[in-house]
Amino acid sequence: MFARFFIKSLPLDAQLKYVLKNGLYIGPRQTSGRTAHLHMVDKKVVEVLYLQDDENNKPEKITWLPGLENLESHLQRDLIK
Repeated sequence: MFARFFIKSLPLDAQLKYVLKNGLYIGPRQTSGRTAHLHMVDKKVVEVLYLQDDENNKPEKITWLPGLENLESHLQRDLIK
């Protein structure tokens, strides 16, 4: 539990490095005209948005979701927008 709060408090570049090293890439998804990349780290789902939707750029936003159930509600909220 402490590790989760510690990781979230790191800068985005460090969080992304952790995700890429320890996670499994699920795939991209389109959201509001943007491409978000989904990863699975332990039982958590991580959604990464890159600047200008280019994976070679720095991360713009990283969203940590506690599990697959939360991913479903996150996707449903996104559809309502």
